[in-house]
Amino acid sequence: MGIPQPGKMDVTLVAFYGDKPPQIAELIRGATNQLSGLLGKKFVPYCLQQVHSTIIGLEGHRAGKHIINENYINLCNQTRPMDLKAALQILKEKTLLPFDVTIGGFIDGGPYSFTSRNVVPYLRSFSIQGQDAVAMGWPYSNGIYLNSINQLRRAFNVANILHKYHSAPDAEDNDFFFVLGNISKANIDPVQLLEAQGRLRAFFAAHEPVTVTISRNCLRVVGYVDEKLAPETSYSCTLDEAEKNIEQIRSLYRDAFTEEK
Repeated sequence: MGIPQPGKMDVTLVAFYGDKPPQIAELIRGATNQLSGLLGKKFVPYCLQQVHSTIIGLEGHRAGKHIINENYINLCNQTRPMDLKAALQILKEKTLLPFDVTIGGFIDGGPYSFTSRNVVPYLRSFSIQGQDAVAMGWPYSNGIYLNSINQLRRAFNVANILHKYHSAPDAEDNDFFFVLGNISKANIDPVQLLEAQGRLRAFFAAHEPVTVTISRNCLRVVGYVDEKLAPETSYSCTLDEAEKNIEQIRSLYRDAFTEEK
């Protein structure tokens, strides 16, 4: 992993960045191998350490002694100073963490009790979004699909942190999503892309469901200069380390008038 770069980084909160449980690692390797076989060099997979699920972005900029939340500005035109200490305390709430997420096993036409952006889980379990190859899972426990990720993301509002997909008060985002790599669409047959997307959906549907626990132990605060979170240029720390070194985390943010990005 990289080192802190004060005044030059963005910050985010992610799950399973770096080392991963064996069952997730196996699923990621299987999916990226499938995509590489289907698309060849048009697909550039992330390295295993780089693959992660974003819980909530902590992006912002420095304004005097404050760090202003970027999403409140972009989505609500509001200037709100983030309380990073409060955000880290939220992650100690036992009503919010831990919870389980299930990835894979979502069959076509399955009788699921939820949709994701009004789309059935089979179609959302894998999709090509722009240049990103995106896989998803959802909170699940004792036979019930829960709203755990959306609730956790909403909880950060008290620390003046707004989730990227909560532009409206009633907006929901309960997706546990992770990017597997990038696809170059130049000179590629759209039919080939659709076929690859369909094949990957079938791959995830046929895979034995993988259940993982989202807890403090798997979460990391990451400072980055590359939005893909390339390990060599990203700084990662545990929640305990972030709490102990909160001023160092604050120092990573750019000044409002810094042009370099």
